[in-house]
Order: sequence, then C-alpha cells, then structure tokens
Amino acid sequence: MEQRSGNKKQKSNKLMGCLGVAVIILVVAIALPFILGDKSKTDESKEKTQSSTSGDWSDADKSEFLVIAEKYIKQTYAIDNFKIEDSSEKLKVYNSPTDVNAETGEEYKNIINGISEFTYQDKVYPFTLLYNKIDKNKYSILYLYSNYDSTKGIDVPLKSEQ
Repeated sequence: MEQRSGNKKQKSNKLMGCLGVAVIILVVAIALPFILGDKSKTDESKEKTQSSTSGDWSDADKSEFLVIAEKYIKQTYAIDNFKIEDSSEKLKVYNSPTDVNAETGEEYKNIINGISEFTYQDKVYPFTLLYNKIDKNKYSILYLYSNYDSTKGIDVPLKSEQ
C-alpha cells in the first residue's frame, strides 16, 4: 500500500514538474516578442518621430505659420492688436504625419502643427494651430485652440484623435 502511494507521489511530482516546464515555456513564448520587439515597427516609429520635429524650419516657413496664425486668431476670437510670440523658445513648428478627416475621409498629407503664445491686453495666452498645406498658396485649418476663449476654436475631427 505504501509502495502505491509512493508511486502516486512520484507520478504527481513528475506531472507537476512537466506543468512547471510547460508554464515556463509558455511565459517565454509570450514574452519573447515583447523583449525582442518588431524591428519594422521600431523603424517606423523612429521615422515618424524624426519627421515630427521642429528641425530645419526656415524663417519663411515660420513666417508663413505666424501669418496664418494671426489671421485665424483674429478671425476666430474676434480680437485685434495682439502680438504673437515668435522667439525660438516659445514658437515651435512641426511636421505631423498624414491624417484623415474622420467624417469626410479627406486625406491631409502636409500637416503643419505649431504652438506659441499671443499677448492681448497685457495677458499671455498659449495657442495651438494645426493646418494642412495643400500647395504654396492654399491651406486648410484643422485645429485652433487657445484658452483666451475655450468656447471658440476650430476642430476638424481627425482619425488619429479617435
């Protein structure tokens, strides 16, 4: 009788050992892709990050951004006599990845995203402006927000925001 219970214990120990090894193999198999990562996704992420920097923006590009920002701040918030901060510490202009209008499906391929501040009546207000540059003289505003008046602004629904 004791012989049988000893055999049962040995079989039980072997079974537990096999289960332990199986669990370890399963954990390694699941964790391995995360540890090694997918190189193609990493390269793609690096490309997007590099294309989304404020890198080599010419004075003409920044001037264009400032002119568009001034026009739409004036129009959207119905204010005049404000000054946009154009110092390199405050003005940041970026290329953003291609995006799509969530409602119409229109694709935006040359998105410019910028942040800065404007001063109006001795108060400073940060703002964000996003526009799609269609060609040299044509663009469409996708987003404009400032805490000057949070009830006003422009916000085209983009798929990347869903």
